[in-house]
Amino acid sequence: MSGIDFEEMGLGPLAKVLGSAKIGICIFDTHGDILKIDKVLLDLLELERFSSPDMVKGQKLADILPTAPIVRQLLGARADELDGRVFEFPYKTQRGTVKKLRQHIVVRHTQQASQPAFCLFTMDVSDQTDTSHPRVFDGYDHPTSSKWDALKRVTGKAAHDMNNLLAAIKGYADVIMLDLHESDPMRADIEGIGEATAHAYDITNKLLLFSRKQSATLKRLNINLVLRASQAMLSRILGPSIELVFRLDEKLGDVEIDTQQLDLVVRNVVSNAAEAMPQGGKLIIETCNMDFTDADSAADSGISPGYYAIVSFTDTGAGIDERLHERVFEPFFSTRERGRGSGLGLCVVRGIIQHGGGNVHVDSANGHGCSFKISLPLVERPEDSSTQTAPPSPRKDVGASVLVVDDDDLLRSIVKRMLSRSGYEVHVASTSRQALQLCKDEHARIDLALLDIVMPDMNGQDLSARIRTLRPEVKILYMSGFSKESLAEQGVLEEDAELIRKPFPADQLSARILALLSS
Repeated sequence: MSGIDFEEMGLGPLAKVLGSAKIGICIFDTHGDILKIDKVLLDLLELERFSSPDMVKGQKLADILPTAPIVRQLLGARADELDGRVFEFPYKTQRGTVKKLRQHIVVRHTQQASQPAFCLFTMDVSDQTDTSHPRVFDGYDHPTSSKWDALKRVTGKAAHDMNNLLAAIKGYADVIMLDLHESDPMRADIEGIGEATAHAYDITNKLLLFSRKQSATLKRLNINLVLRASQAMLSRILGPSIELVFRLDEKLGDVEIDTQQLDLVVRNVVSNAAEAMPQGGKLIIETCNMDFTDADSAADSGISPGYYAIVSFTDTGAGIDERLHERVFEPFFSTRERGRGSGLGLCVVRGIIQHGGGNVHVDSANGHGCSFKISLPLVERPEDSSTQTAPPSPRKDVGASVLVVDDDDLLRSIVKRMLSRSGYEVHVASTSRQALQLCKDEHARIDLALLDIVMPDMNGQDLSARIRTLRPEVKILYMSGFSKESLAEQGVLEEDAELIRKPFPADQLSARILALLSS
């Protein structure tokens, strides 16, 4: 498809119009290779290292737009799944300018090419929206769409009316319960009505939040207290075959959020974990403070710089395919079988958390469980040692060489930027085979290997053993969204291994690497 141009894609006359409107165009293939790009997009992205659009041809989209959601979505997705998608996300240029970009994806098939090509239309919407977090829309699912607004209005009205009916049902059930003796067998039936009503309330509350009809009352609170108070209820949701484990940081800082909405977030994530473990398993809920004061690290995590409370929900279920990581947050999308689940749970979870200034990160792979990590800004900067801050980044002349192995193009690119900025020489590999080839190269210096635990061809622990056979002196640092304890229980990480949890700030990563190299 190397010969494709704007004319062949049917964009010849349109390209001039879009250019005058400061809308940049890029054409790329299913592998993420750039086939054509215009000067408008180069200027918009401030890619000063390319003096002309022809220099960008053949480059990877992930290299020039590492933070773009389309980079992650492209991996393994079908063309029809991406056609018509719209993304909004923060973008930091090489000059340090932070912009909010909106990208539209259009799939085009041509007679000359056997594979489809993607047209990416990009515009700067920094002055049109105050949204600082990535957003994903589907087709008509656009904030200015009249169809979307109409759907929200209808949804909100229906949910409001349903809540009134549920209130009546619950009221009648309570009245009947008062008249029944404690030994009356009817009490179990009435309690069943109450439980069904509570589940129905959850659904209507999701719909109200989805339609923005649910008001929020912000309150300063400690998430640990909320989790402990909910332990009995969460155990009932999980059932007797799933073990619930709390690992809570006693020095966790306070956040500001609506109590009922936080309760809804916790119940939705726990319910998803229960659905993922029909044969039983374990759910680990952990809390800690995290320092994201580094601007790049905060942007990479989809949040503003600052101090955050982190709540992680890690299950031992079947996991989620990597190409579905972003889709699980879309409205009405569900990985469950048809007829089970509304498809609004995780959409509402992300909406609540992002409205509170935080974000939700998912780390999972088929057969390896799933971890949802929720971040919420702390009300005050923590003044104790529980905050996972790190010493200053290593000196620019540190000169060490790091091998980064991760199959996620976006994460690999971000980690390379972090380490290069701290003065490290960085080698990258997307597969275990590439990593081993680099280790066999006698001219390649490698002082430390940063390995993802879950890889499609070989897990991190097995890869580590192969690397140590080739280079016994190389230090190993693993990275994963799962906790060290849960990985050890799954048998994919030795107990004395060094692990850094995703997502991590740049200074924390640099400090961990420097500590290992100095040991």
